Amino acid sequence: MISTLCAAIAWVFMAAACSKYEVAEDTVVSTETYNGSVFDYLKEDFSSAGITFDSLLYLIGQNAYLEKLLSSDSVNVTLFAVPDACFDLAFTALNAYRHSNNLGDDLVLDDFLIDAFTLVDTVINDAGTSYADTMYVSTTYDYRAQLDSLLSRYVFAEAVTTDYIMEEDGAVELGEYAYGHTMRMEADRGYASGASELGSKWLNLIEMNGTKSQSEWITCRTMTTDVETTNGVVHIVSPQHEFGFNEMTINFKDYGNEE
Repeated sequence: MISTLCAAIAWVFMAAACSKYEVAEDTVVSTETYNGSVFDYLKEDFSSAGITFDSLLYLIGQNAYLEKLLSSDSVNVTLFAVPDACFDLAFTALNAYRHSNNLGDDLVLDDFLIDAFTLVDTVINDAGTSYADTMYVSTTYDYRAQLDSLLSRYVFAEAVTTDYIMEEDGAVELGEYAYGHTMRMEADRGYASGASELGSKWLNLIEMNGTKSQSEWITCRTMTTDVETTNGVVHIVSPQHEFGFNEMTINFKDYGNEE
């Protein structure tokens, strides 16, 4: 199965190279089963197909609860596996913004895996009287938690397949495993020879940004769907997706300039 998947992924990469958008619906590939956990699957070698999960594995390794969740056969989970290319896109955007605004050097994942800290700012409120009021404003920065909240949007504490989503009229909305942040999944089949039942399945993971207004949604396409493991399902994210649904720059652009 792994060699078949690698060949399919390689074909998807060639198709993606011709477009500035995420992988189109008709490039999605469905697979069968994997004899191991979700976490075991991530550790397989897909490098021959040009895909790696080093950054994702590193972050999971920093979160003992998540690693146990993805490894345990006593639970069912769904993981949208994010390739390294998606992290590269996110950090390219973040560091480009920082450079253009003179906010500091390039950042990497390790920069955010630090303990939370609090800064106290002194604010003098001069009301035009003979005295001045002094206020102390405390701000806590927890970059590790912010990064974890982005990662959690790709993990769900139940097994969700494209078939299940299609049975639910093509869309479900679920809270991710850690913070309960609501994400949307949409799935269907494309058309082949004029018949929808012959087309390849496609699956999108959508950041709704807390609104029903679709103009505010950000869509993450998948390149491979429905890898069934011993404890859940893996869907592989398109390499043209930016990890964090474009929020890496929003969350971390001012890193190192907190004072």
